[in-house]
Amino acid sequence: MLKESTNIDALVRRAVFGTEDEKAHARWMIWEMGQKAGVRPASIHELYLARGRGEVPPFTTPAMNVRILSYDAARAIFRAAKKLDAGAIICEIARSEIAYTDQRPAEYVAVMTAAALREGFTGPLFIQGDHVQVNAKKYAADPAAELQALKALIEEELHAGRWSTSPSPTSTSSSAPTTSAPPS
Repeated sequence: MLKESTNIDALVRRAVFGTEDEKAHARWMIWEMGQKAGVRPASIHELYLARGRGEVPPFTTPAMNVRILSYDAARAIFRAAKKLDAGAIICEIARSEIAYTDQRPAEYVAVMTAAALREGFTGPLFIQGDHVQVNAKKYAADPAAELQALKALIEEELHAGRWSTSPSPTSTSSSAPTTSAPPS
């Protein structure tokens, strides 16, 4: 149904470039369409556990940082995945990429979902926050503020439907914590 329709293209445009109200409405519409069509953000955690227990055959899971022309690139990814009958794929964006591309989690999830819908892809969408980590320079300057910023990003990601993260330790400062997860 949606594969044949260019209406989803207009909805994506509003989800990205509309007023704040238009963005919120378009993102909600895309979310609801995805739920109805079986295109749902999901955590890859259980699949990895099943793989570790040997319950599924060996496979490779590509993780792609989709950050430029995101809708078009994601459409190509989902088109190829469908053609190849590919299993799990991960679309991800890092904290630094969110900053320089101005793609907040709600926008990113909406665009990935819409691209999957447009290409007729169904199944779980593994949309991941990549390199969810403390910024060493910001942590050195103000540890509490940097940990709060990281916590806020994780909450924003979870609220948007990005339920997997790829935590990375900081790598440039010995004064920063050695793990990316904020203390509980």
